[in-house]
Amino acid sequence: MDKIDKLIDRFIKETVLNYEALEKGDYKKGNKAIKIINKLFDELKDAGEEGREALLSLTDNEREEVRLMASVYSLKYNSKRSLATLKKLTKNSGILGLEAQQAIENYNSGNWGIE
Repeated sequence: MDKIDKLIDRFIKETVLNYEALEKGDYKKGNKAIKIINKLFDELKDAGEEGREALLSLTDNEREEVRLMASVYSLKYNSKRSLATLKKLTKNSGILGLEAQQAIENYNSGNWGIE
């Protein structure tokens, strides 16, 4: 397993941990996972095109929370694919749907800070 595969596996793991923590109301644990996700994203960006494409591929992951997070972190890299995934996720009636809608609104309004 190469470095990018390890980063992607960890991105998935931390994303799942983040959403499980949020569902339980454990925001401290959720925030810890987000900090790790941000670092993983930086490492994937630093890996260049291969890292960005690996992250973008997660927009097709079987888990909704992983598709959401990959789309959020890939919006500026591939807005068409990311927005399409986010739009599908807005149909979710839970927190995922709300987060997807918020990401779309922030992106469309120009208030998007994730590179």
